[in-house]
Amino acid sequence: MKKELNSSALSEDKRVSVIFETDDKQALKDAIEAEGGTVTVEYKTVDMLAADIPLKALGDILSNPHVLRVHKDRLQWPTSRKESSSDR
Repeated sequence: MKKELNSSALSEDKRVSVIFETDDKQALKDAIEAEGGTVTVEYKTVDMLAADIPLKALGDILSNPHVLRVHKDRLQWPTSRKESSSDR
């Protein structure tokens, strides 16, 4: 049996981490915070913000005219290399 997903099925505390490309950082930051989100990184050299936002607010934020692109934010770890005998 296929489960239907509706807005009431979305947990109130479910959040997603995303990175937004924007043409107006302050306007988008205000919109994110108004929807209950938290800006986690404000990049200095590019017009981008990283944010943790409620899943239920994702659609509203994505429809904001200051959102140019959105990327899923994820933790990245440096790749480890095997220790060789020459490293000792």
